[in-house]
Amino acid sequence: MRQSLFTIAADAPFLPTLAARIVDGTLLDGWPREGPFWLSDVTILLPTRRARAALAEAFLGLGQVLLPDIRSLGEEDAEAEPFLPPLDLPPEPHAASAMERRLVLARLVAHWTAQGGDAGGGASRPEAAEAFRLADSLAGLVDDLIIERVEPAALREIAPENLAENWQRSLDFLEIALSAWPKILAGRGRIDAAARRAARLEREAGSLAARYGDRPVIVAGSTGSQPATADLIRAIGRLPRGAVVLPGLDTTLSGRELATLADPGQSPHAHPQYGLVKLLGVLGARPDAVTELAREGQPARRRLVRRALAPAEATAGWLEDRVSLAADLPAALAGLALLAAPDEDVEARAIAIAARAALEAGRTVGIISPDRTLARRIAGELARFDIEVDDAAGVPLFQSPAARLARALLTLAAGRFEPVALMSVLRNRATTLGLPRAELMLLADALASASPALIRQLCENLKRQIVIGPKVGWDMRKEGLFDRMLAAFGPHPDLGKPRLWSHGSKDAAIRAMTWPLRRASEIIDESAAAPVLTANVVPLARAHGTTPAHG
Repeated sequence: MRQSLFTIAADAPFLPTLAARIVDGTLLDGWPREGPFWLSDVTILLPTRRARAALAEAFLGLGQVLLPDIRSLGEEDAEAEPFLPPLDLPPEPHAASAMERRLVLARLVAHWTAQGGDAGGGASRPEAAEAFRLADSLAGLVDDLIIERVEPAALREIAPENLAENWQRSLDFLEIALSAWPKILAGRGRIDAAARRAARLEREAGSLAARYGDRPVIVAGSTGSQPATADLIRAIGRLPRGAVVLPGLDTTLSGRELATLADPGQSPHAHPQYGLVKLLGVLGARPDAVTELAREGQPARRRLVRRALAPAEATAGWLEDRVSLAADLPAALAGLALLAAPDEDVEARAIAIAARAALEAGRTVGIISPDRTLARRIAGELARFDIEVDDAAGVPLFQSPAARLARALLTLAAGRFEPVALMSVLRNRATTLGLPRAELMLLADALASASPALIRQLCENLKRQIVIGPKVGWDMRKEGLFDRMLAAFGPHPDLGKPRLWSHGSKDAAIRAMTWPLRRASEIIDESAAAPVLTANVVPLARAHGTTPAHG
């Protein structure tokens, strides 16, 4: 029987190993590797676009310039789709956009609550933010039903008389997603994006033989968590030269462990092998029938991790496992370290230092953390060393430069221009106030402990000096002007002197300041967001009953 199921152990580099086994012919089932174009006949399907780019780099590292056809699972090819068999199928309707669905569902939620519905168990009607939150929950339910191929009638079959009153209201609320939304979609001639993707995967699975014939087709790195994806993987495995490469399958799972992972009553969904075992059930195979592709690795660590992640029922044998693994522990734990940091700042700094040391040694670094705040702290620490982190999770909108400035300005207005909020705005990289950024940072440092009233007094006196000084013959050189002005007024003696009043015109901020200052008409704002933000923050603050503090 032809072998079509493979795996790459978790302790081996997945994509480099995959590329090596393709180049050496292990996954090609005898496909000729002759001439300069043989690799271009191979088709590889991966879960993400990021994996596609990394696999291309792995092939280039092996000296392969003409790359195979590397695609993403479920990737939409608008040009090729009309020509996929069967050709007599009508074209798929366009998918409703996520924004369109969200707005429509939010409107339906608002209408339902206006008619007396109560989704949250409260007496008041939801505000706009709450309506959008409920709409997102309904949208997630719609996608889950489509992906798992569950008919809406399955929810309606739940007997209301067996449920508490609040659950009966919930079932009534779900009719928005089960009845109202599908009718709106049908009236607009659209379908959900999840339904379109599932239909595309099903059509692709049915057309594989006609598209690829006996050419090698390899699907790698997917756990087949969605039924449509699992069906596509199964169809690929049945091709004459189809191959399925699973990520990190434990090929030593016992029959008892397999039964536990396959039994929904045991709640095995959180186990890392659950998705792979479920996919093996779809493929009709057992773990011991899967071939391991990794020829190098750390078998001792692999055995230790597999026993540590054993199902709950198997943990009773950990004492015996510890004895049997005792000889492997030094090799299994080699290179591992435990860091006990007193706080998040020290933790992020220590990880950043370790990453920098590894990079200086010519090694690659991967940092995995479910804590997004910690990940951002580490990226910030590495930025001190001019190391840019390629964060696969991206940057949340509220952490983008424009959003940071917007939040700082809103905090400044809502807090009546308190010193901490004011310094936060001055230190924001998007704040320029018509000055070079370096100059503004020096000025912010010089005024770090000054009160808003003192800063306002400084600005008013500076303006008066610039307007009146030339008319009365005052010394308008930068040093003379600031010495004269700082001597005329200062902070309250009990508050302490800010750095500017201590150093006077010799302060670094004054020495670096461009002089004479530019006129307002000469200033071109370097931040595209600033005109919009500054035009709207103060009116918004006044609408909430707060205005900038004066004096």
